[in-house]
Parts: sequence; C-alpha cells; structure tokens
Amino acid sequence: MKFTDEQLRDFARKVVLSCTEDIDYMGVGEKFGHNWAHLSEQEFDDVQSRVHDLATSSTVTVSWPGDQDADAEVKRLRAEVEQLTKRAEFAEAAHDQRLQEVDALTRALHDTRAEAAELDRRLNAEEEGR
Repeated sequence: MKFTDEQLRDFARKVVLSCTEDIDYMGVGEKFGHNWAHLSEQEFDDVQSRVHDLATSSTVTVSWPGDQDADAEVKRLRAEVEQLTKRAEFAEAAHDQRLQEVDALTRALHDTRAEAAELDRRLNAEEEGR
C-alpha cells in the first residue's frame, strides 16, 4: 500500500471533521423536531438555536480502535510510576531515619570512647600515685 496507517488515519480524521464544519441550522430542527413537538414555536427556535450553537462550537475528538487499549496502558503505567514513586519516597525516608540512627550511635560510641579514655587516664594517675 502506498499510504501508512497514520496517513490513512489523517485522511479519515479530515473526513470526520469536515462533516462537523457546516452544520445546517434548519437541519438541527428537522433532526430533533419529533423530540421537541411539545414545545411552543419560540421554545423550539430557542432550543434549535442553542443546540446549533453548541454543535458548531464543540470540539470533535477522533479515536480509533485500539486507542482505548493504549489509553488503558498509559493509565496503568502512570499508576505504576506513582506507586514506585511512593515506595521510593518511603525508602528514602527510612534511609534518612537509619542515617540519623547511625549518627546517634556514632556520637554515643565517640562519647563512650572518650569516657573510657578519661577513666583509663584516672586509673593510670591513681596507680602512679600509689
């Protein structure tokens, strides 16, 4: 085939969009007149005008078969990234907590060694004094 899938989709997208470019005002009333038969002429004209305005100002989104699968995969991957991010944040917090504990233990060890050195110095001084 001479055209890629993306080119074919682009052609089809243009066809769909061109169908929405020129919405016939009277066609709106003709299409839904049976639903609005109970309305007065003024109410009918008002509804027809509002629906026409909404239709002409709307945005058309074209999707293809398989796009929903891709959207679902994107949502799944985003949820997975969010879960991994939370786990990483938890692990980082735990790591920081452990670092604080190691720092406290290191200070305690340093203080204990200083006390031991002071006691050793006193004992040596007492032994020399005897």
